[in-house]
Amino acid sequence: MVSIATFFGGATPLRIPPTSISTMRRRPTEIVSPLLGGIGVDYLLTARSSPKEVADATREIIKACAPGGRFLLAPVYAHSEMDMEKVKVMLETAWEYGKYPIAL
Repeated sequence: MVSIATFFGGATPLRIPPTSISTMRRRPTEIVSPLLGGIGVDYLLTARSSPKEVADATREIIKACAPGGRFLLAPVYAHSEMDMEKVKVMLETAWEYGKYPIAL
């Protein structure tokens, strides 16, 4: 499974494994622009996943990437197979756990 992280300024999509987005966050001197994305659409935001999987992944990404700011939670890209109910779960989870100060 591969996620895509997009960095503003460079506008170059980077293909990285989903677990590596937190590694990108831990290298702040290399990231000048906000980190965007984190929630994979190849499985998580499709009908194949469960709402619990989406909520768990959303909390994990917020915990790993949001402290310190410069992180915008979002699907890594949009496509026609996205399940809007799963997007809603992602947004509700972000609303509950993504407020600063992050306390996960």
